[in-house]
Amino acid sequence: MSAFAAPLLSVLIAAAAGGPPISSEAEPVADPPEAATAEKPDAASPQLTRMPVLVGYVEAAYPADALAQRIEGEVVLRLVIDEKGTVTDAQVLQPAGRGFDESAVAAARQFRFEPALMGEAPVPVMIEYRTRFQLESEPAAQVPNFVGQVLAAEDGKPISGASVYLPELDLGAQTGPDGSFSFTAVPAGAHALSVFAFARERLNTSVVIDPKSAVSATYRLSGERRSHYETKVIARRVREEVRRRPVELNLRPVVSEYQLTRRDVELTPGALEDISRVVQTLPGVVGDPGLMATFFVRGGDSDEAVFYLDGVPLANPYHLGGFATLFNPELIREVSFFAGGQPARYRSSLSGALDVGYLAGQAERFEGVVDLSANTAKLMVAGPTPVEGLSVMLSARRSYFELYFMLLKDLGIVGQRFVAPDIGEYEAKATWRGGKHRVDVAFLQATDGLSFTSDPDEEALFSFEGGLRTQNSLSLGSLSWRWDASPRLKLSSVLALIRDRQETERTGAGASQTSSLVSSSDSRLTDVVWRVDAELNTHAENRLRFGLDLDWWDQAFFGRVEDTRATPPWLMTPMANYHRDALDIEPALRRLSAGVYLDDEWTDLLPGLTPRVGVRLDVAQGMAKPMVSPRAALSWRVFEPTVLKAAWGVYHQVPRNPLELDPTYGNPDLGPERATHYIVGLEQMLPLRTLLRVEGYYKDLRDLVVNPDDPATVAAGTTFTNDGSGWAYGADALLLHRGERFGFGLSYGYLQTERTNPLNTRYAKTYAPHQLQEHTFAASADLSIADTWVFAARYQFHVGRPYSTLGSFSLEERDGEQVYVPVLGAGDRLNDGRLGSFHEASVRAERWFRFNAWRMVVYAELLNVTNHSSVYVYMYDEGDPATGTLPKRGAFNHLPIRPFLGLRGEY
Repeated sequence: MSAFAAPLLSVLIAAAAGGPPISSEAEPVADPPEAATAEKPDAASPQLTRMPVLVGYVEAAYPADALAQRIEGEVVLRLVIDEKGTVTDAQVLQPAGRGFDESAVAAARQFRFEPALMGEAPVPVMIEYRTRFQLESEPAAQVPNFVGQVLAAEDGKPISGASVYLPELDLGAQTGPDGSFSFTAVPAGAHALSVFAFARERLNTSVVIDPKSAVSATYRLSGERRSHYETKVIARRVREEVRRRPVELNLRPVVSEYQLTRRDVELTPGALEDISRVVQTLPGVVGDPGLMATFFVRGGDSDEAVFYLDGVPLANPYHLGGFATLFNPELIREVSFFAGGQPARYRSSLSGALDVGYLAGQAERFEGVVDLSANTAKLMVAGPTPVEGLSVMLSARRSYFELYFMLLKDLGIVGQRFVAPDIGEYEAKATWRGGKHRVDVAFLQATDGLSFTSDPDEEALFSFEGGLRTQNSLSLGSLSWRWDASPRLKLSSVLALIRDRQETERTGAGASQTSSLVSSSDSRLTDVVWRVDAELNTHAENRLRFGLDLDWWDQAFFGRVEDTRATPPWLMTPMANYHRDALDIEPALRRLSAGVYLDDEWTDLLPGLTPRVGVRLDVAQGMAKPMVSPRAALSWRVFEPTVLKAAWGVYHQVPRNPLELDPTYGNPDLGPERATHYIVGLEQMLPLRTLLRVEGYYKDLRDLVVNPDDPATVAAGTTFTNDGSGWAYGADALLLHRGERFGFGLSYGYLQTERTNPLNTRYAKTYAPHQLQEHTFAASADLSIADTWVFAARYQFHVGRPYSTLGSFSLEERDGEQVYVPVLGAGDRLNDGRLGSFHEASVRAERWFRFNAWRMVVYAELLNVTNHSSVYVYMYDEGDPATGTLPKRGAFNHLPIRPFLGLRGEY
């Protein structure tokens, strides 16, 4: 059974306009146009030149009692439509009883019209509108397969007029007077679900439709108040508000995925407004949040993850070589992070993928944010334009670390010649929504810079030998299109142009403390990306995703770089002057690559069993053969709260390092590196909305790029080859709870990994890489009090990284000067030392209040509250050969206790 609402006005408007009648998805039945009338407020007024046009239709819910008794009904309403097209009043002229009247009124009040016109001016009108509740004639199609009730959370009373919406299927229903709703012919499988009502919190969850029996559910909505534990709420607030995702089982055959939002950035003390520092708290991921935004995933190196922004892959997502990412937290709508087993739609990488989606301006209202923190100033304004369906968004973020580092200079933490880093992002985005189409045009400009020079006579906690200057800029323009052709077919495409320039110069100090150029480079990258993606639901249980992407990149690299061809890979070494020779390289790297993928997922192929198979095929200019990357995954719902998962996949990564590919000093014939992932997992829903996730994994690594450890081998002609190999295995665990007021998370990761370089002759061929950190742990908690105070805390721990000690120094002559040259390792061992463990605890407090039309929050963080000091990297000075003084070791430590403050306003 299903309800048919017949908007008689649509026929009248179509007759006046000479076009076809407007129809709902259910193909409503309409009476002849003569049965409807339209009244102007003043009968003596001139004739209307256009009747109101229905552009936003909401289907009335069929009352549950009438549906159960198979009773039909018809309600005639009088609607008052103002000059903006809003229904300001709805009165019953011809009642039908049995809940039909209330349901028809509740739906009609949510209609949206293009206003009536008198000449060129919009005017208010009154019209009669008929809603017919009619049962389908075929009994087989008359049984709802998804029914339920929406209640108030505080007292359990039914909520009339609430909306229940399945966004993936574009299906919606309204609740009747008893809070009931029903859907028919909802495809079997898992679907996202939103439940919302006026002055109520939106509930975002999911529902699993059983193909053999009807699903009944009850949903409870809280009164409108600030909650920090939902995915996304648009409930007549001053701004589109992105919340944390609810805790729920993921029934799909997707492993190692973590979904985050902007609110996760805000509620992670020490994140410093950066999504990457939130990723660092996840199981299987490790980083140094106080200093760098880069991270290592399950034993992989920091360059083994791929980054996306609104569907566009980014070759360089970082500011200042890893100090921060260019993702503006104010614009983040949602984030998907894969620690392994990423689907075939993502460009291959050895370890994982980070996919960031940005907000767009709304077509209904204006919104804006002003945020001043200890690090940056942020501004965002967005809203509609006079063009129908077109909205714009403008945003800017600019750091002012100058004030912060002025304090550090006064405290003697850094030297007076240290120029504070600066970062900035400026974005403009226009979005047009029309029917089932959406078009976005966006432009991003990101810049950063940093410089410092050492002063040997200056005492500072953090001191350096030599100097560094870096200046970078990135421009990204994109055009994207999405077409929701039907509930079964969705198409999208994006075309992007990226220009990325990085300039770096590093100087060292000789024994006489005179500055000397160590390296300099000017890298200019042009990257053109085009991709097309499609999603096709062939029937209720099957979802097919497929697409293609093209990537043309041109990298011009000019500069003098240190000759590291005889330095083994996967090392962490102390900061020192190794007096390596300099190479002048000018590789011109131009490559065209193309990839196609297919993912096929079957929901409940067997009871509770959902498999997914996929494959990605990539071809790249300069690669000897295509890269075939098959994938497979399985989800098995053993019990109602228990899901078991398994996945396997092959992944490739194409080298892009300029020195490795330089035709003179490197090997332009390098092939792709390869990794095979094996993952098993358990998701268990526990009482009190608590989720336990446990995964075990093994990564087999082949064709890794390696180089010799002996200068003589390099001189003989062997530089970079694909002869390296390795493995990594471990286990990750996550315990997550999010209640109405209190939430917590606990994560733990265990790792073992090893690499083999068969080109080594001076050192051991097999050794632990610098990213081997066997144990990582993070704990977080947040508490909301009286909707005005929010408190959050985070503790993070990881074992220190292995590094290669400097076993000795050899006195050699370089450029006519005696210098000490460091010698790596103890004997033939590499990464033979271990840095101390990292501990950091940080806290955050928020105070929310209103100031006129603004929602305001004052927030304060105290980072590293225990003032724990651990070494980030060891450093050596040059020593003094003239007096026989060997280089002395110093340490660059993680940052001490420090505050982080801010004030934020939203409208």
